[in-house]
Amino acid sequence: MDICIYYAYFEKLPDEKFAALLNDLPQNIQERIKKFRRWQDAHAVLMGRQLLSRILSDEHLGLGLDNVMYSSTGRPYFNEAIDFSISHSANIAVCAVSTGSKIGIDVELITDLDINDYRTIFTEKEWNEIINAVNPLVTFYRYWTIKECILKADGAGIGELASLEITNKQIKFKDNEWQVEEIFLETNYVCHIAFPNRPASMNIRKIVF
Repeated sequence: MDICIYYAYFEKLPDEKFAALLNDLPQNIQERIKKFRRWQDAHAVLMGRQLLSRILSDEHLGLGLDNVMYSSTGRPYFNEAIDFSISHSANIAVCAVSTGSKIGIDVELITDLDINDYRTIFTEKEWNEIINAVNPLVTFYRYWTIKECILKADGAGIGELASLEITNKQIKFKDNEWQVEEIFLETNYVCHIAFPNRPASMNIRKIVF
């Protein structure tokens, strides 16, 4: 199994550049992006799909965005041999493509919030580790992204966050075991990726549009 990860840090693009990148995408994705009112949301989805398209091309995988299918739970995928996961937060979009197994990736910008509002999605053990950490806010985001990337790999919904307990770097969820690795992308962002087995290689590349 090999994993390729591309990410992009973006600001608001000039209208001409945005339109050119948008026109590269399938019509259904273009229509979805055009519905966003906030430029940040439109840019995030645009960048995520462009990153996926770039990986497919660079790795010569013989697939395009028109080949994306969806599971009964709404999880996007290609086939049993090639899987992908996209995440974005604030000004970062990241895409991971795997040959050989399911994967899930999640990135979050560390922003100040009242972590007590999210107490119910953590087990007692997880919560104690968060509030007793040197930096509870950063630890909160680490747990959050670990849970999210596993749920994305599994195809489960966000409503199952509380039922997923993080015990170590190899986590059992339902009938599957997942390994998790933290990936550094940019300062003040936390990112984790989940996969069933350690990949033979993991290529991480920053893309500038």
